[in-house]
Amino acid sequence: MEFRFPMVKLLDYKKDWPALEASANIFASVVMVHLRNLETADDPQSRNGYKISLMRSFYDKGYSPQQIRDLYNLIDAMMALPKDLEEQFLKEIYKLRAC
Repeated sequence: MEFRFPMVKLLDYKKDWPALEASANIFASVVMVHLRNLETADDPQSRNGYKISLMRSFYDKGYSPQQIRDLYNLIDAMMALPKDLEEQFLKEIYKLRAC
């Protein structure tokens, strides 16, 4: 038995960030999360900013509440923050939800 499937290198999408941002495809958002996670591995302050920015973009794209919760869970699992920054992130998310 043999399986054939196309392979994609997610790092290649970094050069096409504007297209990812413009896309309504939820997988584009997942790729954005992955790329920002790699970029901010050693910079928690930047990671916090990107995490907030990504969440804001999900609201702006009009994702459903369930999609936003699912993406939040993904971001939270992938982009861990120190406790103080996590609290700051959550405050910003609560503000977004209130709008």
